[in-house]
Amino acid sequence: MIVLLAASQRSRTESLRRTRDALAATVQELKTVNEALHTENAERKRAEGALRQSETHLAEAQRLSKTGSWVWNVKTRENVFWSREHYRILGSIPTRTAGNTRSRENGFIRLTCVPLMRTLIEPSRNKVILRCTIGSFFPAVR
Repeated sequence: MIVLLAASQRSRTESLRRTRDALAATVQELKTVNEALHTENAERKRAEGALRQSETHLAEAQRLSKTGSWVWNVKTRENVFWSREHYRILGSIPTRTAGNTRSRENGFIRLTCVPLMRTLIEPSRNKVILRCTIGSFFPAVR
């Protein structure tokens, strides 16, 4: 009987050792993953800061050069983005949404520029996004 109890105790002790070792391995793996996540988070924060700085520099460069930019989804015929300077050049007020998709009807595209806009847009019909820049050749409305 004592032999059976001793064998049973050894078996439980060995089982507990295996469980402890597996737990230690899991803890080590979690530490490694946690360190990687901290590194990734720090890199993401650094990249977000660099992006904010780049956006600030672009906005300042557009303001100084009187150049605006916009992005238009050709397939859905929706404006995706208008820069602040784009709004200023066109004499519009920046809003949360991009510029009106019916820009021509609202007078944002001067009638003399319609052929130019068509030459920009027509070749892009099969593309999803059209990115354009306008300059101060559009008289600013004050």
